[in-house]
Amino acid sequence: MNQLEKHSIITLLKPKSLTTPCLFFFGLMEGLVVHLLPMEQCKNSDHSEPIVMERHSTKINILGTMIGNALINDDTDLVGIYDYLASHAIISDESLYQIKKYCNVGVNATPPSLDKCRAVGNDVYMDLENIDIYNIYAPLCHNANLTQKPRKGSVLNFDPCSDYYVHAYLNIPEVQKALHANVTKLSYDWEPCSEVIKYWDDSPSTILPLLQELMENGLRVWIFSGDIDGRIPVTSTKYSINKMKLPVKTAWHPWMVNGEVGGY
Repeated sequence: MNQLEKHSIITLLKPKSLTTPCLFFFGLMEGLVVHLLPMEQCKNSDHSEPIVMERHSTKINILGTMIGNALINDDTDLVGIYDYLASHAIISDESLYQIKKYCNVGVNATPPSLDKCRAVGNDVYMDLENIDIYNIYAPLCHNANLTQKPRKGSVLNFDPCSDYYVHAYLNIPEVQKALHANVTKLSYDWEPCSEVIKYWDDSPSTILPLLQELMENGLRVWIFSGDIDGRIPVTSTKYSINKMKLPVKTAWHPWMVNGEVGGY
């Protein structure tokens, strides 16, 4: 990024009504981060007027965005989670039936039977207690102690204790200084999921209208999921995409890498 800043003019698409660019257009996003973006600022805009940050000679034309395992529509995302867990034999079919009968899953849904919903919720919690919901096939970390020397990372040899290494590393004062982070010298550690903010109620329950608006204005949107993440699983992604009722241009098919199926 430093090299890019030194040698380029960066052009971002910006709604005419805004004085700052709509941050949604930046690159690749994953999961929950989608809901951190300023959605309200991006509504009812035509995204046609560019904003230029002058450096030297290069322009970047934003053509679209990719979102992996995306939390994009709470209603369908939540239903997709339970369907995924049942289809992968993590929760029982009976639990799935009771969730849909007694809990009425949805953003503002009122459970038909709160006590029975809580009971089946406890059963599901017990089923999930001993797995990594973000990778249902991964081993668990049974030793959170740090090593004297860094371990070599590998996608083929996953280290389930990686979160502890990242936490320790990003709380080193020298690292935070290099990242220009924690400049206010907070009294508590950085956490990947912080409990400091207790209630987060200013995010939209859906960004489907925004995604549709982006596509209507010529920007490409690629939403994709793997099949090991139980938090925003592939079923949630499929249900949410189907909610937009988009026309199918190319039939479902495998894509290949070196003669092997890489995905569908």
